[in-house]
Amino acid sequence: DAVFAHNYLTKNKVRLYKSEKNIVINPKYPTLFANLDGIITRHPIMGKKKGILEIKKINGSAVDSYVDQKPPQYVAQVQQYLMVMEFDYAELCMRVDGRKYIVHMIEKDEAIQQAILTQSIAHQERVLKAKELLAIADGDIEDMYSIAAQYEPDADATGDFKDFITEKHKE
Repeated sequence: DAVFAHNYLTKNKVRLYKSEKNIVINPKYPTLFANLDGIITRHPIMGKKKGILEIKKINGSAVDSYVDQKPPQYVAQVQQYLMVMEFDYAELCMRVDGRKYIVHMIEKDEAIQQAILTQSIAHQERVLKAKELLAIADGDIEDMYSIAAQYEPDADATGDFKDFITEKHKE
Protein backbone atom coordinates (compact mmCIF):
# COMPACT_ATOMS: atom_id res chain seq x y z
CA ASP A 1 0.00 0.00 0.00
CA ALA A 2 2.92 2.38 0.66
CA VAL A 3 4.19 1.89 -2.91
CA PHE A 4 0.70 2.61 -4.26
CA ALA A 5 0.49 5.80 -2.17
CA HIS A 6 3.99 6.89 -3.23
CA ASN A 7 3.23 6.34 -6.92
CA TYR A 8 -0.06 8.21 -6.55
CA LEU A 9 1.49 11.19 -4.78
CA THR A 10 4.44 11.44 -7.19
CA LYS A 11 2.21 10.77 -10.23
CA ASN A 12 4.49 7.87 -11.16
CA LYS A 13 2.49 5.81 -13.66
CA VAL A 14 3.93 2.29 -13.75
CA ARG A 15 0.93 0.95 -15.65
CA LEU A 16 -1.07 2.51 -18.43
CA TYR A 17 -4.36 1.30 -19.77
CA LYS A 18 -6.98 2.32 -22.26
CA SER A 19 -10.59 2.20 -21.10
CA GLU A 20 -12.64 -0.09 -23.31
CA LYS A 21 -16.41 0.27 -23.51
CA ASN A 22 -17.14 -2.27 -26.23
CA ILE A 23 -18.14 -5.87 -26.49
CA VAL A 24 -15.50 -7.67 -28.54
CA ILE A 25 -16.27 -10.72 -30.68
CA ASN A 26 -13.53 -12.75 -32.34
CA PRO A 27 -14.62 -14.68 -35.48
CA LYS A 28 -12.40 -17.59 -34.32
CA TYR A 29 -14.69 -18.02 -31.29
CA PRO A 30 -18.22 -17.12 -32.40
CA THR A 31 -19.83 -18.47 -29.22
CA LEU A 32 -17.79 -16.17 -26.94
CA PHE A 33 -17.34 -12.46 -26.35
CA ALA A 34 -15.31 -10.11 -24.15
CA ASN A 35 -16.74 -7.10 -22.33
CA LEU A 36 -13.50 -5.45 -21.26
CA ASP A 37 -12.90 -2.89 -18.54
CA GLY A 38 -9.62 -1.93 -20.15
CA ILE A 39 -6.59 -2.88 -22.20
CA ILE A 40 -3.21 -2.56 -20.51
CA THR A 41 -0.83 -0.69 -22.80
CA ARG A 42 2.20 -0.40 -20.50
CA HIS A 43 3.11 -2.76 -17.70
CA PRO A 44 6.15 -2.86 -15.37
CA ILE A 45 6.88 -6.51 -16.21
CA MET A 46 5.26 -7.03 -19.64
CA GLY A 47 6.43 -3.73 -21.11
CA LYS A 48 4.28 -2.58 -24.02
CA LYS A 49 2.75 -6.00 -24.57
CA LYS A 50 -1.03 -5.57 -24.39
CA GLY A 51 -3.07 -7.28 -21.70
CA ILE A 52 -6.53 -7.28 -20.17
CA LEU A 53 -7.51 -5.13 -17.20
CA GLU A 54 -10.46 -6.50 -15.24
CA ILE A 55 -11.72 -4.42 -12.32
CA LYS A 56 -13.95 -5.78 -9.55
CA LYS A 57 -15.40 -4.59 -6.24
CA ILE A 58 -15.52 -7.37 -3.70
CA ASN A 59 -16.29 -8.01 -0.06
CA GLY A 60 -13.27 -8.83 2.12
CA SER A 61 -14.78 -11.96 3.63
CA ALA A 62 -15.66 -13.19 0.13
CA VAL A 63 -12.16 -12.65 -1.25
CA ASP A 64 -10.62 -14.38 1.78
CA SER A 65 -12.70 -17.50 1.13
CA TYR A 66 -10.86 -18.23 -2.14
CA VAL A 67 -7.50 -19.92 -2.62
CA ASP A 68 -4.88 -17.21 -3.13
CA GLN A 69 -7.71 -14.65 -2.93
CA LYS A 70 -8.59 -15.41 -6.58
CA PRO A 71 -12.33 -15.92 -7.14
CA PRO A 72 -12.56 -18.75 -9.70
CA GLN A 73 -15.42 -17.09 -11.59
CA TYR A 74 -13.21 -14.06 -12.23
CA VAL A 75 -10.32 -16.25 -13.33
CA ALA A 76 -12.63 -18.02 -15.80
CA GLN A 77 -13.97 -14.67 -17.04
CA VAL A 78 -10.44 -13.36 -17.60
CA GLN A 79 -9.40 -16.57 -19.38
CA GLN A 80 -12.36 -16.19 -21.75
CA TYR A 81 -11.41 -12.58 -22.44
CA LEU A 82 -7.77 -13.56 -23.03
CA MET A 83 -8.89 -16.14 -25.57
CA VAL A 84 -11.20 -13.72 -27.40
CA MET A 85 -8.56 -10.98 -27.47
CA GLU A 86 -5.67 -13.39 -28.17
CA PHE A 87 -3.61 -11.83 -25.35
CA ASP A 88 -1.23 -13.64 -22.99
CA TYR A 89 -1.90 -11.95 -19.66
CA ALA A 90 -4.41 -10.01 -17.62
CA GLU A 91 -4.49 -8.19 -14.34
CA LEU A 92 -7.43 -8.72 -12.05
CA CYS A 93 -7.67 -5.60 -9.88
CA MET A 94 -10.01 -5.99 -6.92
CA ARG A 95 -11.07 -3.18 -4.64
CA VAL A 96 -11.76 -4.90 -1.35
CA ASP A 97 -14.29 -3.30 0.99
CA GLY A 98 -13.66 0.05 -0.69
CA ARG A 99 -10.31 0.51 1.03
CA LYS A 100 -7.77 -2.08 -0.08
CA TYR A 101 -6.53 -3.14 -3.51
CA ILE A 102 -5.46 -6.62 -4.55
CA VAL A 103 -3.97 -7.12 -7.99
CA HIS A 104 -3.39 -10.57 -9.51
CA MET A 105 -1.44 -11.19 -12.67
CA ILE A 106 -3.19 -13.99 -14.56
CA GLU A 107 -1.46 -15.65 -17.48
CA LYS A 108 -3.12 -17.45 -20.35
CA ASP A 109 -4.06 -21.03 -19.44
CA GLU A 110 -4.83 -23.11 -22.51
CA ALA A 111 -6.45 -25.94 -20.53
CA ILE A 112 -8.98 -23.57 -18.92
CA GLN A 113 -9.56 -21.84 -22.25
CA GLN A 114 -10.19 -25.14 -24.03
CA ALA A 115 -12.71 -26.15 -21.34
CA ILE A 116 -14.52 -22.82 -21.78
CA LEU A 117 -14.59 -23.23 -25.56
CA THR A 118 -15.82 -26.83 -25.35
CA GLN A 119 -18.65 -25.88 -22.98
CA SER A 120 -19.67 -22.82 -25.02
CA ILE A 121 -19.89 -24.87 -28.23
CA ALA A 122 -21.95 -27.56 -26.48
CA HIS A 123 -24.25 -24.87 -25.07
CA GLN A 124 -24.72 -23.27 -28.49
CA GLU A 125 -25.56 -26.64 -30.06
CA ARG A 126 -28.21 -27.32 -27.38
CA VAL A 127 -29.73 -23.85 -27.82
CA LEU A 128 -29.92 -24.16 -31.61
CA LYS A 129 -31.49 -27.63 -31.45
CA ALA A 130 -34.07 -26.48 -28.88
CA LYS A 131 -34.92 -23.39 -30.96
CA GLU A 132 -35.35 -25.57 -34.04
CA LEU A 133 -37.81 -27.85 -32.24
CA LEU A 134 -39.62 -24.98 -30.53
CA ALA A 135 -40.18 -23.31 -33.91
CA ILE A 136 -42.24 -26.29 -35.07
CA ALA A 137 -43.98 -26.93 -31.72
CA ASP A 138 -47.76 -26.53 -31.60
CA GLY A 139 -47.59 -23.64 -29.11
CA ASP A 140 -48.73 -25.57 -26.03
CA ILE A 141 -46.67 -24.13 -23.16
CA GLU A 142 -46.24 -27.50 -21.42
CA ASP A 143 -44.93 -29.06 -24.64
CA MET A 144 -42.56 -26.15 -25.08
CA TYR A 145 -41.23 -26.54 -21.53
CA SER A 146 -40.79 -30.25 -22.17
CA ILE A 147 -38.79 -29.58 -25.34
CA ALA A 148 -36.61 -26.98 -23.63
CA ALA A 149 -35.97 -29.28 -20.65
CA GLN A 150 -34.45 -31.92 -22.95
CA TYR A 151 -31.66 -29.50 -23.84
CA GLU A 152 -30.80 -28.15 -20.40
CA PRO A 153 -27.26 -29.00 -19.30
CA ASP A 154 -26.81 -31.77 -16.79
CA ALA A 155 -26.65 -30.61 -13.19
CA ASP A 156 -23.21 -30.79 -11.70
CA ALA A 157 -22.55 -32.38 -8.33
CA THR A 158 -20.73 -29.48 -6.70
CA GLY A 159 -21.68 -27.99 -3.37
CA ASP A 160 -22.27 -24.63 -5.07
CA PHE A 161 -24.92 -26.14 -7.32
CA LYS A 162 -26.62 -27.90 -4.41
CA ASP A 163 -26.65 -24.61 -2.45
CA PHE A 164 -28.14 -22.81 -5.46
CA ILE A 165 -30.93 -25.38 -5.80
CA THR A 166 -31.66 -25.23 -2.06
CA GLU A 167 -31.93 -21.43 -2.15
CA LYS A 168 -34.02 -21.53 -5.34
CA HIS A 169 -36.55 -23.87 -3.75
CA LYS A 170 -36.72 -21.75 -0.57
CA GLU A 171 -37.91 -18.83 -2.72
